[in-house]
Amino acid sequence: MRPTPEPHPLVGYTIGAVVVDVVVLATGGDLDKQQAVDIMTSDLVTARPTDSIASVGRLMIEAGVRHIVIREDGTVVGLVSIRDVLAVLLGGDQD
Repeated sequence: MRPTPEPHPLVGYTIGAVVVDVVVLATGGDLDKQQAVDIMTSDLVTARPTDSIASVGRLMIEAGVRHIVIREDGTVVGLVSIRDVLAVLLGGDQD
């Protein structure tokens, strides 16, 4: 993922499960009837690149989310998923 510098701030993101739920249930599967803004998560939870994996995992639990946006100096530099945290915790590969 390439960093996204301002003035194009991250305003939301969406994940596969949300797309499937909304498209199938709300539009009968017609992708042309939905825009990203209609299904994106805009209540973003963020962390810094220097935060520990443990603190990012706790933040996920506290916020009830499965993805954390990583920002540095106002720039999006990555996204950490619950799968990433589990891979580190269990000593597995993150791919």
